[in-house]
Amino acid sequence: MFGSLLIAASFGIASAQFDCKNTVMNDCTFPGVDTNVHADDIAVCAELCDIAALEGKCDLYTFDSNVDLNCAFYVLDETVPEFQAKCGTIAFPVVNECVFYDETCEITDDCPACTACGTGTCGGYMDSQCEMTGEIIDYFSLIPSYDVCKRLCAIAPGSNFMTWNRETEKCDCYDSGERECSMKIVAQVTDVAECSS
Repeated sequence: MFGSLLIAASFGIASAQFDCKNTVMNDCTFPGVDTNVHADDIAVCAELCDIAALEGKCDLYTFDSNVDLNCAFYVLDETVPEFQAKCGTIAFPVVNECVFYDETCEITDDCPACTACGTGTCGGYMDSQCEMTGEIIDYFSLIPSYDVCKRLCAIAPGSNFMTWNRETEKCDCYDSGERECSMKIVAQVTDVAECSS
């Protein structure tokens, strides 16, 4: 039986194999928009968010290529990992380690290697409103968590990327992480220049 992993406050060994910026968070629940403006590109949106953050008006922003007012600022009443944990669809590469969207991660018998995708990484840089374009290698139904989905996809031959839907509990294993996305979700403290390259 697959064990569930808990986000813990103890320190673990972070592995460089998992790229924290290679994640998809679809169907997220946002608080009300604090500010909505047009920005020429995501770098300008990041600068505007940094300015708004000085007044406590931007913890997280989105850059949406499908609308004119493409840069939206949000003030969170929760941490970025708590925000991410509520997104409806989570997708990332299939790696042989545990991934925590927090500052630290815990090494356990079920989790001998881990990556903490916290503030100092690109864990605050997420693709969103994405359509996966890779081929589905395998799929599973009634999967209770993304961790179990990741473990199943890890043993599916040819699988390199996975998606897990919280509502339907469907797990899809893909041959690649190829996707088309129209939105970026970015935590204000994230280095967008480093993470978008």
